[in-house]
Amino acid sequence: GTVKCAMAEHSIDLKISSDLVDRFMEEGSVNTAQFGARPLRRAAQHFFEDLMSDAIIRGFLKENNEAIVYLGEEEEGDNMNGMSHVRIMRLLDDESLIVNVEDGNG
Repeated sequence: GTVKCAMAEHSIDLKISSDLVDRFMEEGSVNTAQFGARPLRRAAQHFFEDLMSDAIIRGFLKENNEAIVYLGEEEEGDNMNGMSHVRIMRLLDDESLIVNVEDGNG
């Protein structure tokens, strides 16, 4: 997919946490009987593609970086706002980029 190509092009190694995979699968499985793979594709775009593109454009992730992507801790009131936090941690220096992602409830 798009993320895989971009990561290979920039030699960026990503590790995705199991909690983020769980949230991705939860969001992506909503309405699959009615809409097929579209909800899963939309979840992939929200939780991975948009975030990785943003991290590269901002210069946070650069060539030969390694990073861990995981679901950030929820703050009080976040569920009401329909927002999730995704944290991208660069292993080179343990710096993090935190991005708010609108979930399927928002």
